[in-house]
Amino acid sequence: MENPFQNSYSVIARSLRRDNLKRKTDRHSLDKLGLTMTFEIGSKPKRTGQSLIEILIAISAITIVLVSLVAAATRSLSGSVSARTQALATKSSEEQMEKIRAFRDRNGLANITCADKCFLDDSLTKLASPQNIDVLSVWFTVVVPGSCPVGNRQVTVISQWTDGVGTHQAKLVSCFSVWK
Repeated sequence: MENPFQNSYSVIARSLRRDNLKRKTDRHSLDKLGLTMTFEIGSKPKRTGQSLIEILIAISAITIVLVSLVAAATRSLSGSVSARTQALATKSSEEQMEKIRAFRDRNGLANITCADKCFLDDSLTKLASPQNIDVLSVWFTVVVPGSCPVGNRQVTVISQWTDGVGTHQAKLVSCFSVWK
């Protein structure tokens, strides 16, 4: 008995065979039920996924980005700590200057003396050494007349601190006179 589809299968098989010859691939023919079937053998499977080099490049890129972010965050944190300390030093210097003004108002200009590093505590008692406030060392000096007009006193208040970068100061200078 003849297969009614034999002719159409033969045409398809011939067309496939012609295409395969054009591609010049290895072929194996098999006659099954009177049909000629052609399929490729020995072809390499297509690789999917990532190669080791691609993975290493990706990990390197991610590492560079993360290290950059950590460095930027560290610099930012260091800058904010430095700014906070600078603000604290300026505030401490201003407070000490106000204490010296109050001392002058109570005791008179002639009693504002200090050749070396002095400090006024909250009760306006003069101490003969710098005092530590948080991370700061705060003191003042008095020069007569200094760069001030004759009869006045030049008062310099210094707040000093040391960090990983070095030693820093916040310095206020004022001329005190008799105001009463």
